[in-house]
Parts: sequence; structure tokens; C-alpha cells
Amino acid sequence: LVSAGNAYRIQASYQPSGGQIEALGGQSSVGLVYPLLATAVADPGGHQVLSSADGDKWESSALLANKEVDLRDPKLSETPDGRLMMVGGAAVPASRNPLRDHYSFVCFSKDGKNWTKPERVLGSWQWLWRVTWHDGRAYGASYKALPGPSSEWELTLVSSTDGRAFDRVTALSVPIL
Repeated sequence: LVSAGNAYRIQASYQPSGGQIEALGGQSSVGLVYPLLATAVADPGGHQVLSSADGDKWESSALLANKEVDLRDPKLSETPDGRLMMVGGAAVPASRNPLRDHYSFVCFSKDGKNWTKPERVLGSWQWLWRVTWHDGRAYGASYKALPGPSSEWELTLVSSTDGRAFDRVTALSVPIL
């Protein structure tokens, strides 16, 4: 358990996919979200949201799922107005065979139980990796695999005032190793 201001973040792994579990806590409860995947890239799943008042006893708060889309890598943050924001990736179709599109999504909740429908942000093949709020703005890094046989990709710092419409701040240099 690592303290970050008045929020607590728990990083752990579950098996078999080894994906990270994301947690966010406040004054009276701790929230936790993890992807529901049997393996890292196999059967599509959703995101299970758990909550706990004491960190020992956990209960299911919400399940976000879509049979048409493979939702993955959920990350939580708290917006300036106190809502929870979840950002993650989505693959289309859910079977990923063949993969036609990959995009980022966001959804919001006032109570951790009732979430807005996941909505697409940024463009195709852009993955918004975690959002941090500072002085009323959301900041995140978006990475995008460039088309073609190369393994090149680009990394961009983006920001938003509402967590939905993101603007490019700057390209970030990615050294080739």
C-alpha cells in the first residue's frame, strides 16, 4: 500500500495473465478494479470494480463488460469534482481475430457503483495509458504503433479539461534501443 496524498494505490498482480490491479482510495473506502481475463489475450472480459471500507472485506461494486469489445488495462483516477474516472483500452472485435481496431475509452462514476457507458477517446490505435489530474487538467501518455511492418511507435503527452476531449501537448522522444 503506497500513499499518494490522500489516495492510496495498491499495485499487485493476479494470475494467470499477470495483469496489474488498480486501486484508488479516499477517506472512507478503497476502490479496486481489475480486468476479467482468463489469459492476457484470450477470452474477452470486462472490468470488475470492488470496494472496501476497511481494506479487509471487499464487495463487488460494478462490472463493466461489452460482448462486442475486449476491454482491458483499467486505470483509475479521481477528477477535480470528485468523480472516479476509469481509462482503459478496447479491442474490436472482442475475439481479437482478426483485430480490426484498438482504441482508448473512459467512463465515470460518482459512487463507484454506477458508471457511465465507456466512451471512445483519441483515435484508432492510440492507447491512453493512465491519467493524472493536476490543476483541473487531466494528463496522460498516449502511445501508438505506427502502421506497417516496422516496430516503430510514437508517444504523445495529451491533456484534457473534461477527461473526454484530449489535446496533444507534445510528442515525447522514444529512444530506440
